[in-house]
Amino acid sequence: AGPKYPQMVQHPVYSPNLDYNEYYAALTQWRNSKRKQHNQPEGYADSLTDFWAKSIPEFLSGDGNRAYSPANLYLALAMLAEVTGGQTRQQVLDLLGADSIAALRTQAGHVWNALYCDDGETTSLLANSLWLDDACGYHEETVQLLAQKYYASVFRGDLGSEKMDQALQSWLSEQT
Repeated sequence: AGPKYPQMVQHPVYSPNLDYNEYYAALTQWRNSKRKQHNQPEGYADSLTDFWAKSIPEFLSGDGNRAYSPANLYLALAMLAEVTGGQTRQQVLDLLGADSIAALRTQAGHVWNALYCDDGETTSLLANSLWLDDACGYHEETVQLLAQKYYASVFRGDLGSEKMDQALQSWLSEQT
């Protein structure tokens, strides 16, 4: 399965030959599209403050150069909650400050949409993936949910094989 990213109106390119009214209308349409994509409910990130406050020191303390993306970890853990159940799922929900898997899906959607942009002026494509081993079973509904709700690419094969290692390297290269 693969993600189908939201389509955004592309930033209009100004040309001296372009009618000003047409350009202004296109610019207004682009601004409205961008505003709609990034317009998350007021306070949507408030529940993330505790997660960020606890996780940032864990990843950034110590010696050496360090980098950490709390949003990436949040989305990865949200995906983990989708593929687990019982006590494990509850521990992930508690860590992320979510009351339920449905609330987490909504919150993860807000985080993702607030950061995503592909409008011809700015490109910020968030890349998530799930790599499944042929030896393990999976639920097709879960795979589809990860592709639809988390925009995750899902791959299946013989993990550790040269073919899958190459697929992972190719995917990483395409995403960075």
